[in-house]
Amino acid sequence: MSKTWGDAFPEIAMENTLRCIADLFQVLQLNRIPPGRVRWVYQGGLLHCERRADGVCLGIFTPRDVNSIDQRGLERFFAEFQAVARAAPL
Repeated sequence: MSKTWGDAFPEIAMENTLRCIADLFQVLQLNRIPPGRVRWVYQGGLLHCERRADGVCLGIFTPRDVNSIDQRGLERFFAEFQAVARAAPL
């Protein structure tokens, strides 16, 4: 599932990007590299992606200028993403 609110990122492009990220995380897992966060640097932005142990991935695009974003808020967002999995009943 993907959702975008910016005109610069059409949903079809987001879906393709997230499929590629999911593939990357599968390859990492096959090579016994634990789930974690990766970041791609593009000309105009950054793509932060994290995979939980249950296989769910979260991708967030931010401006490339790290001073223009709330770094603590971004970290909190990823922490909440991880906490959802820990709080869910098995």
